Amino acid sequence: MAPKKAGLQAFSSSYYDATTAPGAGNPFEPISTGSSGLQALQAGLADQLVQQQEADKTLEAALLGGFDKPPETGPRVLFNPTTNEMFVNGALYNADDKQSAIDAETRGYLDRPRAAQPDGDWQAVSPDSYKTFMNNIEDPSLGTLFARNFEIGGDNLKLLAGRGAQFLGF
Repeated sequence: MAPKKAGLQAFSSSYYDATTAPGAGNPFEPISTGSSGLQALQAGLADQLVQQQEADKTLEAALLGGFDKPPETGPRVLFNPTTNEMFVNGALYNADDKQSAIDAETRGYLDRPRAAQPDGDWQAVSPDSYKTFMNNIEDPSLGTLFARNFEIGGDNLKLLAGRGAQFLGF
């Protein structure tokens, strides 16, 4: 027997033919449903109708964006304007509480798996906005420092005035 050559070869009688196997027929012949005439025609049309409806649904979903969207990735940072709270991937704190914001970042809340959104009126915060928010806390501008210190001075004057009035019996 001669060695087989590599590449394409014409079919010969030594190859297995699936159409001549027992129980296998021509896959291109119509399947008989046991009925004839109008019933067989209606059954074939019903199959085509079902297939067309499925194709229409698929096309409609593709055009309207109804397919499942890829899951959102990255941390979830939200702001609630009614309660002035920040939600950073599981950490919930007041937006004015600078120390809690720093603690949430140092404890690694941004690196944790995405947390579920709490109930309420939450708005998504973009990564750039959150980065700016944290930069203003960690490295404030001179104007921000002046405003904070002026506010602290005003609070101290109110405290002294109140204690003075209390000392005088008011």
